[in-house]
Amino acid sequence: MCRELVIIARKLGLMVAFYLGSQQQAWLMGTTVLIIALVVHAAARPYEDHVTDWSEFLTLAANLLILVTGAVFTVLSEREQLNDSTLRFRTMVQVITGVIMLAAAATTVVAQRHVWIAVRQRDGPDYKERMVSTRLEEAQAEAAELQEYLDTLRADLQAQEEERVKRKVFENPLTRAVQESAENLADSIGSSIMFSSKDLADLPEEADGKDDSGDED
Repeated sequence: MCRELVIIARKLGLMVAFYLGSQQQAWLMGTTVLIIALVVHAAARPYEDHVTDWSEFLTLAANLLILVTGAVFTVLSEREQLNDSTLRFRTMVQVITGVIMLAAAATTVVAQRHVWIAVRQRDGPDYKERMVSTRLEEAQAEAAELQEYLDTLRADLQAQEEERVKRKVFENPLTRAVQESAENLADSIGSSIMFSSKDLADLPEEADGKDDSGDED
């Protein structure tokens, strides 16, 4: 029921956009409606069959591309002369639009054939039940893969934590003492160099004092 309401809301939004708005406003509002519908469909995947989901997705993409390129073709048609790059761009857009429309049509045919074959099968569960069971199996397989990845991640984190604790517990006290001695020795050498530099700076003053006393003699 919710799926049908979303489709009806999309169609009503397009009708209101092109009925109430001007040419540019209708183009902008229609593009916005189709983009929202495309995003919602890609996130929800409302149909039981994946082929039907792809058919609806490609149909929305083709409609959006047609609506977006309509303004481009309108601007290009107003020009009297078109250069080669513009002609190539227009041809490329036409080809891309045609390919997406053909892909949407082919996917729709495949989806309808798939549904027709599934419905004709009298034996076994109902079509929707089979599709839901398939989706459930796929979701369970994906959940199992995620759980395996989570277990691996937790194991790696636990191994890193154990390695860190082991290094902290079994740290060599002699190494720590040597490091502290080296730091103290470096500080002592630095202090000695500082005092030596100060003494050397005071030597010229003492030498000048001796020279002055020699001259007085």
